[in-house]
Amino acid sequence: MLYQLMLLAEPGPPRADVLRLLKEATDIRPDAELDNRFWLSAGGGAVQIDIGTKDPVESVNVEFKQGATPFMAAAAERALEIARDLEMRVEDCQWGDEVTFESLPQLKEYWTSRAARGPETAATPAARPWWRIW
Repeated sequence: MLYQLMLLAEPGPPRADVLRLLKEATDIRPDAELDNRFWLSAGGGAVQIDIGTKDPVESVNVEFKQGATPFMAAAAERALEIARDLEMRVEDCQWGDEVTFESLPQLKEYWTSRAARGPETAATPAARPWWRIW
């Protein structure tokens, strides 16, 4: 399962600034096929970064496979650093809250509690009699 963080700002930074920051980072490489996708090496794993095509860039999608907490924490910390440099904020799509350096311990607790519950499954809706329309 994939985990997503969104870097957001309104108005966002100019696209040229975002591209410059990502291209100058030693731990980030451009995608071979898409010019708006980059790959971050963090905590022993790969993190996909998509900046979209708009200018200015109002959102940056950071996506990685759920795994060990140290890898996820390294990805989140690096996303926070990038966001700070671009004057953006970070929202966690699953946790449903803004992520800051100060809230990382709570986010790690959330990851641990999710892992303890095991894989999430969709609830099966209760069967209705065929004659009942609501």
